[in-house]
Amino acid sequence: MKKKILSWIGYVLFIAFVVTASLELASQFYVHNYRRDLLQQSYQQENPAEYKRIQEWHGNFKRSPFFGYVTRYGNNYGFSSSEDYPLAKDDRTFIIAVLGGSVADQFVRHIVANERLTDKLKEHVPALKDKYIRFMNLAIPGYKQPQQYIASSYFIEDIDMVIQLDGWNEVWSRTSGAYPMNYPTFSEFLYDDESNGRINDVFEQKAKAESIRMHPILSKSAIMILYRNILLKEVYKESQDLSNPKTSFYNRMNSADEIQQILVGNWKKYTQMQQAILKLHNKPGFFFVQPSQYNPESKTFSSQEQATVINDLFASSVADFLALRKEASKLGVYDLAMVFKPIKETIYTDDCCHINSKGNEIIADAIFRTIGQNYKTK
Repeated sequence: MKKKILSWIGYVLFIAFVVTASLELASQFYVHNYRRDLLQQSYQQENPAEYKRIQEWHGNFKRSPFFGYVTRYGNNYGFSSSEDYPLAKDDRTFIIAVLGGSVADQFVRHIVANERLTDKLKEHVPALKDKYIRFMNLAIPGYKQPQQYIASSYFIEDIDMVIQLDGWNEVWSRTSGAYPMNYPTFSEFLYDDESNGRINDVFEQKAKAESIRMHPILSKSAIMILYRNILLKEVYKESQDLSNPKTSFYNRMNSADEIQQILVGNWKKYTQMQQAILKLHNKPGFFFVQPSQYNPESKTFSSQEQATVINDLFASSVADFLALRKEASKLGVYDLAMVFKPIKETIYTDDCCHINSKGNEIIADAIFRTIGQNYKTK
């Protein structure tokens, strides 16, 4: 009986092999003679880097009832700090909250890791010379207004000063259709609704297609090439449906000017409210527009930067960024857009906005000098 069962299993496996081989041969013939375009398709056009970035968001961030979202691996409030908030303090302690997105997050991390920069701040601000300065990181990658307004207002009683470094997220980070564009970055991937489910389905299909393209064996199979083409057709169809003007907030906008008005207007509204809250509590706030490689003539690129730091998608937001800078000047926001103008060596580390240690040193010096020139004791 056992031999008979093994014999039947062998027979089934043989038939399965013959059928699979036949289908593979037929698919190879079809692909090589009629659909050679499928062999030449580059999945890069489907932006796998974007998919990877979104998957990282799922792994690194979680929803927050107060701040839109926070990190999964942060402190008691989900901010990037080894200490819970509010920070312990006494009469000698002076707590500076740093707010913004990933650029601000990297900036405050750099300051905390280099104590000499705190000494430099004291040099520029004599009133803080005898204070024990502590930095409270309220910046998280992707943050934009009103998250800064909400975070600084929530912790207003626990801080003594605000340094805010923002600008680029305000005009580039926008939702992809499931929510209004002034909602927190990637709301559609962190909150559940019908559109959210469909968007995640799109990325799952992209992931399957990418795994086929990258697999050392499956990528050689014509059957899998055809299956991948079916997946990408579904991705395209779903993406088109999600971009329907009837359901997409983004596509309801009729012009670039209207989009700009919403993005810049959102930043202006909550920055003014944030300034008002700080003034009401007699807490000094220093707001800065961060530099950007997309700002015209703001830096002479090194050879390394010329090869890696420009992305046409991001460059499309230059007009919005310039409009934000114009509004910032009316609100007393300090402009760091040209701070790298005389620097020829490498500063930018990617095609978004992030900078290296030297860049953070330059920004820290500019910010501390500005504070020193404008800080008024209570």
